[in-house]
Amino acid sequence: MAQRLGQGLYSANYNIAPIRLILEPRASDEIAAVMAGFAEADVMSPVQIAERFAQLANPPSWIPHVTSAAFQGLNRQSKTLWSTAELRALVERKAASFRAYSGDRVRGVPLLNIHQAKNRQFDDVIILWPHVMEMAAPFG
Repeated sequence: MAQRLGQGLYSANYNIAPIRLILEPRASDEIAAVMAGFAEADVMSPVQIAERFAQLANPPSWIPHVTSAAFQGLNRQSKTLWSTAELRALVERKAASFRAYSGDRVRGVPLLNIHQAKNRQFDDVIILWPHVMEMAAPFG
């Protein structure tokens, strides 16, 4: 159905132009890709974290929020070093927050499964449901 929406739906009863669908990567995939450059034993300063993030080929949009938070920890709490576990927790929080509240999305209709859409807000929602559903065997 999604592929048909991307091509447009035309019939005698309706005329729907092609819709630009954007397949968002899963948050866990983005986080894993970002954290792949960090070893478990790494302990880094905010400057080193920013340098490693700058080396990412295609960084997610929320990376500047992580870097900013690391520098805020330095300025507000004198947190000079971050362990990999602390950085991973920060990355997970910032990625989740960005996905839930950011209006900075790529133009088009995001195509998400129900788990990706959880705790997210959208102005409009389209639910794709198959025409025929198979009934599961009854319990018992």
